[in-house]
Amino acid sequence: MKIVVLSDTHLPKRNKGLPPRLLDELKDVELIIHAGDWQTIDVYHQLRTYGRVEGVYGNVDDEEIIGLLPPKKIVKAGGFRFGITHGHGKGKTTEKRAIAAFEGEKVDCIIFGHSHIPVKRYEGDLLIFNPGSLTDKRRQKLFSFGVISLSDKITAEHIFFNEEQQPLEGEVAMENGVIVYTTNDCIECTMVKKVLTEEGIPYEVRDISINAEYQQEVEKYGYLGVPVTVLGNKAVKGFTNELKEIIETAKKS
Repeated sequence: MKIVVLSDTHLPKRNKGLPPRLLDELKDVELIIHAGDWQTIDVYHQLRTYGRVEGVYGNVDDEEIIGLLPPKKIVKAGGFRFGITHGHGKGKTTEKRAIAAFEGEKVDCIIFGHSHIPVKRYEGDLLIFNPGSLTDKRRQKLFSFGVISLSDKITAEHIFFNEEQQPLEGEVAMENGVIVYTTNDCIECTMVKKVLTEEGIPYEVRDISINAEYQQEVEKYGYLGVPVTVLGNKAVKGFTNELKEIIETAKKS
């Protein structure tokens, strides 16, 4: 079983999209773990287009993310138990706070973030793992994330890279999936994304304010403004009854 481990993505503040090096690893992933500081809920939805996503919120995440995710959780995978927390707080170091969060609980691995510093070490049989950050390396020489392979044991490694040029958000399109054209300050866009989330439908966000090509795509569908929701050859604008048709079709696909 292959798990990709992320933390502190800070998108789109630090970069405009997921780096190509990560996208390569996501092609055959079975589980994605995120240890918080997503920055926006759109990152969660984009990752869901690749596979199952488990995660927690961090100290910079907004109410939408906090309403969706817990501050810590234990995830079972491949017969192992993974404790996930961001690691922010007062007193102690980030790593010590993360370990303390699971005191008295049976876990095989603790995954945390916050420091943006890659960590892989053991305390006895317990693996302590921080993937680092794939968008904000701070004083580190390279950006990083983690890949964990499960067999009869946990094998963890860091993927280090130095790709300054990041693709725009949504550049890697979903195949036969729902696309929502949006902007950050659009109330109706938020409503559409909220409904799709509640219905459990993964979707790709294309923000026309950061990519002029997305605006051109919207115009090809015959619209000038957003939100525009697309599934296959059908496109609808706004928060209307036609959106329900797309939702029902997506549920069946």
